[in-house]
Amino acid sequence: MKHKLKELWFLFILLPIQTFAQITINGAVIDEEALQPIPYVTIYINETTIGTITNISGRFTIEKVMLPCEIVFSHISYETVVISFDQNSETNINVELKPKVVELGAIEVTDKNRREENLRHFKERFLGTDYWGKHAYFENDSVLIFHLIKVKDFSGIRWNSHNFNPARLWHESSCSFHQLSATEKEKQDHHSILLPADSSSTLFTVNTKGPLLVNLPLLGYRLHINLIHYTEVQTGTDRDYRFHTLGYFYFQPEEDASKRKTNRFRKQRLNAYFNSDRHFCRSLFNNRLKENGYILLFNILNPETGLYELKEFEFDKNIIRTGNEAKIIGLKNKSLHIEYSHNYGWPVNLNERKSTSSLVFSKIYFLKDTCTIRADGSRPDNSIMFGSKIGDKRVGAMLPNDYEPEKEE
Repeated sequence: MKHKLKELWFLFILLPIQTFAQITINGAVIDEEALQPIPYVTIYINETTIGTITNISGRFTIEKVMLPCEIVFSHISYETVVISFDQNSETNINVELKPKVVELGAIEVTDKNRREENLRHFKERFLGTDYWGKHAYFENDSVLIFHLIKVKDFSGIRWNSHNFNPARLWHESSCSFHQLSATEKEKQDHHSILLPADSSSTLFTVNTKGPLLVNLPLLGYRLHINLIHYTEVQTGTDRDYRFHTLGYFYFQPEEDASKRKTNRFRKQRLNAYFNSDRHFCRSLFNNRLKENGYILLFNILNPETGLYELKEFEFDKNIIRTGNEAKIIGLKNKSLHIEYSHNYGWPVNLNERKSTSSLVFSKIYFLKDTCTIRADGSRPDNSIMFGSKIGDKRVGAMLPNDYEPEKEE
């Protein structure tokens, strides 16, 4: 009986992602200096499973492109190029890649022999220490370059990276992890990030010599990551830190998996998906928060008692949906409490029954007057952050933008 009910509930929780026209993009990739075609360039839609490589003549075709999106052009010998596409973009393009030049910074680097410790630290921060993060692993950690820099005082100094167009910013404050995209302000400011720190700070940075490959064996994906840089500031204690990661993600599903393995992937993906930033944002976009187990609450002052109380928040007046995107307005610098209700991992439809004892709490923060989410659950403008528990899910529990839940067979 429970199994039958679960199948029925699936009709409610599988979000009806709206169908939009898909296009095909064709083109060629050439060397900016030699003006010669570049074969074997990896081309993909950022944070999806959709991608291809250029042929021997440097030509490519990429299908099933849903707009708006960012398309990444990646090659180990060239600088990464990212092009944003919308409804007005050309669908037949020529792309020039600049040969990569390795530059050495003029900063003194200490503790060069701590590679294994640095690798362990980075793995925990980047992949996570939850169930998914512990099983995920780097396939080619030899491409990682670690710098541990002791600085007496760099409070207010901006960390500048060059020659990239960031598509995702990861930010951690007080051990709370948030997935974000780069803001237009950061792009205009040469992609600089203000590093808050005090006089006892340590700067831990990670760069790569090529694409970083991450295996997600529980989810059945191999991640190709163009990691632009990872920067962490440690201030005083081990638990007082903040970090930023800028990069692009291409999900490659495991091919030819057995039926048993495929069902296992399906179940693990569902577990990672529920109560994630993607699940929440899709629920919000489709106006199905309560159907998917979410209640939003905000603090309001009771004039009679002089105490703050939690009241339910409705998004009706603060969200405008247009096509594949929705704008959230009027909530700058606001934070809301998220209460998520579930049974056996499955969301509870709160329109039909009251919350159960299986509750998980998170927070959501709005950084701009106008914040953007997309139908696929992505947040392209770096304007929304999540606190734990939603924000605690890291790369090890990451799912592609084109992931859609499937019912168990």
